[in-house]
Amino acid sequence: MVRDDNGDRARADASLAARARSGDESAFAELWTRHARAGAAAAAQFSSIADADDLVSEAYVRILRAMQQGGGPREAFRPYLYTTIRNIALDWRTKLPAVSLEVSPELVDPDDPQAAAAERTVTVRAYRTLPARWQAVLWYLDVEGMAPAETSVLLGLSPNATSALAVRAREGLKRAWLQAHVNDRNVPTECRWTTERMGSYARGALTRNATARFELHLEDCARCTALVAEVRGLSGNLAALLIPATLGGAAGAGLLAEALKTPTSASATGRAPSAAARVALVAGVGMLAVVAIGTGTWAATTGWQPGTSQATAEDSDSDSTDPQGTSGPPAGGTTPVETATATPPPPEQPEDSAEPSRPLPVLPQPPAVPADTVAPLAPQPAAPADDLLTREPTPTFSGSGEPGALVSVRIVDPTTFTLTTVGSALVAADGSWSLVPSSPLPDGTHAVRISQRDAAGNESAPAERTLTVDTVALVPGVDPLPVGPQLFVPIASGTGEPDATVALRDDTGLALGTALVAADGTWAFPLADPQRADLALAALQTDRAGNVSAWSVDSAPVVFDRPSIPSPAPGAPLASQAGSTVVQVEFAGHPGMRVQVFIDGTSTGNLHTLEVTPIVRVTPPLADGTHTVGVRYVDPATGRVGSTASVSFTIG
Repeated sequence: MVRDDNGDRARADASLAARARSGDESAFAELWTRHARAGAAAAAQFSSIADADDLVSEAYVRILRAMQQGGGPREAFRPYLYTTIRNIALDWRTKLPAVSLEVSPELVDPDDPQAAAAERTVTVRAYRTLPARWQAVLWYLDVEGMAPAETSVLLGLSPNATSALAVRAREGLKRAWLQAHVNDRNVPTECRWTTERMGSYARGALTRNATARFELHLEDCARCTALVAEVRGLSGNLAALLIPATLGGAAGAGLLAEALKTPTSASATGRAPSAAARVALVAGVGMLAVVAIGTGTWAATTGWQPGTSQATAEDSDSDSTDPQGTSGPPAGGTTPVETATATPPPPEQPEDSAEPSRPLPVLPQPPAVPADTVAPLAPQPAAPADDLLTREPTPTFSGSGEPGALVSVRIVDPTTFTLTTVGSALVAADGSWSLVPSSPLPDGTHAVRISQRDAAGNESAPAERTLTVDTVALVPGVDPLPVGPQLFVPIASGTGEPDATVALRDDTGLALGTALVAADGTWAFPLADPQRADLALAALQTDRAGNVSAWSVDSAPVVFDRPSIPSPAPGAPLASQAGSTVVQVEFAGHPGMRVQVFIDGTSTGNLHTLEVTPIVRVTPPLADGTHTVGVRYVDPATGRVGSTASVSFTIG
């Protein structure tokens, strides 16, 4: 199975076809696997001409060759495959010369009046004018009867996006179909007002008075009553008309009848048709018998003619430009292989036909389809996340949208509430978009509105985001340290940005620790024993956005009142007592204060009370060498400690 970083979008038919045109054999193999079963069901309808497997194999060979030459299907693969199979069957039957699908006009087998009549129906002609993306979603949902979840894989969309696209496509089909009837010069005068408002009536958009007038006319007009019923079930008739128009009358009827005969077995799509689809198929099989006389005759009198798409707006869902109309299925009666350099000769008369070939009638150009007026859904932003705090003034905005649409990112001015566009980007064929603001966003919290405008100019509702830009971290404040000699090490404190982290160092550059700024903008940090006579501080902060401030100015130093060690004298040599010497140590300070003693940095575990005269204590036996004795004030009630005073001496 073909996979890449784009996931399901890379497995869409259009993406696979584009990769196959670039030489990716695995992508074409995936298209083969995906549609071969449906192709075999279609090819079986030409079993009197050739073996179905041979037709399918030849069809894929010709499609691959067309792709290697830069042509081939670009949107819906399956109708292209069906018509290629039909073309090959006609080619093998009549030995027609090869004609390029990409440059030939749309033809109908002159010996197939049912296919020709189906092609001339208003419904089929209206369908042909739709953008390629709309044709594709209608083919798979309304012709093949596939579910949105299945169709979404072929189109590279989510099931919800596929359903939304189908709503727009069906509305576009109704508009094109109704426009043909509005332009019919044979519409009776008394019916013209009603005919012009059928679309609004079907959508329930008429006013109450207009609705009453419309329905009053329906009571006495069988023609308009029939048209209203037909427009409501328009998409349900697509299978009955498009399959014969694509495969030919006999083959199309055979495929429809085969689906009716085997309701519990897989159809051309690989699944049993639904109940609704079977009703449409029943109607379609019966319709084929009269379509040439009924709807075809009506089309000839209305001036509706086959041809290239007449939509007034380009397909906003299409992911490629296709000026020759090759995005849709190949034209009937042509071969999608070699490139033709001249107008092909007329087809030879089949051996079993007694009538000469009949050229198609030349009809006026079809009326223009009304412009697309349905707004797309709001784009789906993926980045930045909502309520994001960032130190990047030009953050990347990205997400998904309607292919071909223009996504705009706007910032709301908090004072005037006006919108300022900071960047725009086109949505790629895979539905993704990404942009960076054209200029840096100012610091502060911004209300962001992200919308998309399709090719027809319809603007979506905005997706809303809140974004805070913070590019500067302020220098934190450090409260002054206590003035005068201090028995105990103070608690450092100050101010900063809420949730920022404050780092502290002393005046020698030694890191002392960190503190978190509280929601009220204050911080506090209990300093450790500095083991020195005085101490000065400096601080910096790292805010939530990751900005790092400069260091604050060093504070005025705090001076410590420390106990003393009169004996032994600093650096004094002491005589060794056979390598295990007990040393007498004197401690002095404020009488009544408790002190903690350290031998070589380790507490003795006892607290001692100072007296008016120095107190004397002895060390445990010490080995020869240099040793250190330290002492500091301690407050057992609060746990606070002072700065340690120490002396070093040498034994031996």
